[in-house]
Amino acid sequence: MKALIISSDNPNLTNMGGKHVHLDLLDRGLTTENCEHTCIYPVDVTKNVQSRKSLLINGIIQGEILPIISPEMRHFSAVIKSLKENLSKITINEYSIAHFHDVGALEAFNSIIKNGNTPKILTLHGYFAREFIDYAKITNIIEKNIFFNYCYKLEKKNTISANHVITVDHRIKSYIIDEFKINPDCISVLPNATDTDKFHPVSNIERNRLRSILGYDNNDLIIIVPRRLVPKNGVEYAINAIKKIDHPFIKLVIIGDGILKENLVKISATDPRITFTGPIKHNEIIQYFQMSDIVLIPSITSNDIQEATSLSMLEGMSSGKVVICSKIGGMKEVIINNNNGFFVNEKDPDNIALVIYELMDNQDKREIVGKNARKFVEENHSYLAHTKKICEIYSKFI
Repeated sequence: MKALIISSDNPNLTNMGGKHVHLDLLDRGLTTENCEHTCIYPVDVTKNVQSRKSLLINGIIQGEILPIISPEMRHFSAVIKSLKENLSKITINEYSIAHFHDVGALEAFNSIIKNGNTPKILTLHGYFAREFIDYAKITNIIEKNIFFNYCYKLEKKNTISANHVITVDHRIKSYIIDEFKINPDCISVLPNATDTDKFHPVSNIERNRLRSILGYDNNDLIIIVPRRLVPKNGVEYAINAIKKIDHPFIKLVIIGDGILKENLVKISATDPRITFTGPIKHNEIIQYFQMSDIVLIPSITSNDIQEATSLSMLEGMSSGKVVICSKIGGMKEVIINNNNGFFVNEKDPDNIALVIYELMDNQDKREIVGKNARKFVEENHSYLAHTKKICEIYSKFI
């Protein structure tokens, strides 16, 4: 068996974010499983993004006015162009399976490979059109609708073209059944995985050493929020929750970047206990998990998007930490409340604050839940076990 792995994201360029980590883990897992494979990712297109004018001209030439209304779309167009160039260099008949990790990658493939018989597996990590809108800096309603309709059309066309679809939670499965009429027999639900060797519990001595390096006190109760600063991640509710807790040793560490950063900094400006680290590479973020007490994932429903199997949730659990999550999306399929983590209501800073209050002075409870979380992830979300399940899906089409 020889697999072709294709994504419009390149984990070798940006080793941040759940999807990038997933691709890296799959690459490593397939190597461990002795599954021959080739990964095709776009090059760095930062300097090759076309201007609005050139995209408009190209759209007219092609008989279609492309949505050129945002930098995100221009970047996406450059990514697809890069993928097409890379795909044009391969001999598709050499591969027994093609595994795509977004509809953009499948769009590039379908436009280049016209007569191939290689089975196409598509993994959906989220809701393409809705997430594009959630992340984009578009305020004009007309432009937003044009942008969404283009993305939705692309999402539908390419999802339908796959021979089999893997979704990372049951809600995404229901979404593509309802929206695109995908046959349920052609869908597998396979939650995300994590590297339990890298993300592991550490001793109190090591925890305190990391705190010293990162500028925190041994007596601090450190809560990390490893989240991209976009609407669906609900970071403002974490900030508002901390403001309700009158405790000087609580520290909220927000790790990430995004379109809401300026607004979130304003919300937290008067509270010295809240800090923003900016984006941190995945191989460096481990120390933040290991020095923390609590990992908070305050996600919300935004543009009908819900958090899937949050990688940050799994990494926190794998590190033996207490994880507090909104009770939505794929997180509902992992957390067992008051056993391997805690649920809170979405958009409810009072509920978040209450759970933190209950855990503040209960170190025994934190340790028990953290151990349960670690055990659960080891048994259910190891990336090597996850890769074996991927290979089982491949084998059905060979």
